[in-house]
Amino acid sequence: MRFDPNNWVSRACARSGRKTPSAAITATNAVAQGRLAADQSIPATVDTLISFVDDFDPNNWWDATTKQFKPNIAGYYNIGLEVWWVSGTTATNQYNIQIRKNGNTFAIFQDPVPTNGAMSQGGSKLVYLNGSTDYVEVYWYSASGSSVLVSNNGSALSHFDACFVRSA
Repeated sequence: MRFDPNNWVSRACARSGRKTPSAAITATNAVAQGRLAADQSIPATVDTLISFVDDFDPNNWWDATTKQFKPNIAGYYNIGLEVWWVSGTTATNQYNIQIRKNGNTFAIFQDPVPTNGAMSQGGSKLVYLNGSTDYVEVYWYSASGSSVLVSNNGSALSHFDACFVRSA
């Protein structure tokens, strides 16, 4: 099939027997992104709120004081989280990051403590937010036995993002 940016979806759907989408997909500014402004040291065995700062937030949904994402549009959001852990000392323990809705964990990503170098850890999950009282926070936890430095590495490696996917 030859690529025609104006009509390729319609022709591809017609050939496959599928119906063409009824509405065009458009870009939206219903997104937010946070990042670490500096390295953050976290204590051992304590869930610690991640100190992200606003990186891109056209709707002001990120609250810099409470470190909460609180959109004013009800619907489903894809929440993503990525952090960069420095090397630990005890491989039998674990690091984890958590995404919480209204204080309750709905996603957790867990890995053994790396002892031979740094580690990237992350994931994402869809969540419904009501657009008024619901909020999302992100936490990290280290069972390494001592405080751990989490790197921002020039703000490129530890970040949070949220994107409105669809209304309810």
